[in-house]
Amino acid sequence: MTKRFLFSLFLLCFMIGVIYAELNVDGFCNPNYDTAQNSGLIGSTRIISNENPLQVIKESSHFLILRFQLPKLKIQKQLQNGNSATHIGFDGAVWTTETGKPKLPVYTVQIGMPSSSSVTATVLQKQSSFKSVELPLITNQIIDPFFPDAQEWNDSAKPPGSKTSNLYPAETIKVVPVGFVRSQRVGALHIHPVQYNSTTQQIKITHDITFRIDF
Repeated sequence: MTKRFLFSLFLLCFMIGVIYAELNVDGFCNPNYDTAQNSGLIGSTRIISNENPLQVIKESSHFLILRFQLPKLKIQKQLQNGNSATHIGFDGAVWTTETGKPKLPVYTVQIGMPSSSSVTATVLQKQSSFKSVELPLITNQIIDPFFPDAQEWNDSAKPPGSKTSNLYPAETIKVVPVGFVRSQRVGALHIHPVQYNSTTQQIKITHDITFRIDF
């Protein structure tokens, strides 16, 4: 009886999801979006407004030129494992989730892409600056329910004398293919306006960046 009930509940949720997708004509599941080109921004970020940090400069069936202007950055002090740490964010941001790495803000939007093509992102112009961080950055950790006080071991620490000074994340602009939704190929555009240099304990802040995505 329990298995039948769970199966019926699963089937009901699936049908509700299908109906919602059919009705969501203005968002992610819209099959009529940009049907002539099959590429471009998906969702409300396509609308150009003064409050939107991501602007469409030019678009065609083979490329997009976009401009991202960083909203006001919020740098705050928070506690992590009983110690003071730095938390960075801005309005509309999500955060990186890689375990053992700094928790940094990301601006993410979904884009429609041609069904069979490689995707490259090229920075055309940008304005950036560096800022020293006195306190360590908030770090992504996995909490073990059996050992909640255990510390996350970070194997990314550099050996003494290492001169490596790579930024994290390494790329300011990154496009990750996601899959297909109702015959439309989609990808995730990630913009990393804040990158951290663990060697110099500085953050690189990209205030304004114009870039091109080729399909």
